[in-house]
Amino acid sequence: MARLCGGRILAADISREKLEMAKTLGADEIIDTKEKDLAKEVLRLTDGKGAESVLDFVASSQTLEAGFASLAKAGRLVILGYRPSSVFKVDPSFRLDPVLVLQRGLEIHGSRYVSMAELVDAVKLVQQSKIKPVVTKTFPLEEAETAHQMILANKITAEPPS
Repeated sequence: MARLCGGRILAADISREKLEMAKTLGADEIIDTKEKDLAKEVLRLTDGKGAESVLDFVASSQTLEAGFASLAKAGRLVILGYRPSSVFKVDPSFRLDPVLVLQRGLEIHGSRYVSMAELVDAVKLVQQSKIKPVVTKTFPLEEAETAHQMILANKITAEPPS
């Protein structure tokens, strides 16, 4: 989707497997945040400008703070997912400097649902082969508990579709 909007995609994760999948699926650059500081690497890869948008699918205090620090002037941090503290036992709260938000014109957005029109548009993009849905693993209903345990252990990634 970012590519369709003219974006350059920098993918970051702690999992080598997920980073390789991101690269296979079209990421321009991958950042292993176990080895490199996200904000410093984003600044390096953008010639010091930072990212116009950061999409955070995890929403931990670490990912939110790193994503926020990676933003360019007038940048947007978009929270698309989260790890419930009741399940993962980690507080997702993060600190930010309101002066920095004002001086740099930064924005934070939450995006949880889509409208019916957006769903229709997404289906059209799939039908036109402009985007390809990615399903990495399926489970029979009787293995639902296994699927949940794999999600909790951050083990849901498989070979990208051919």
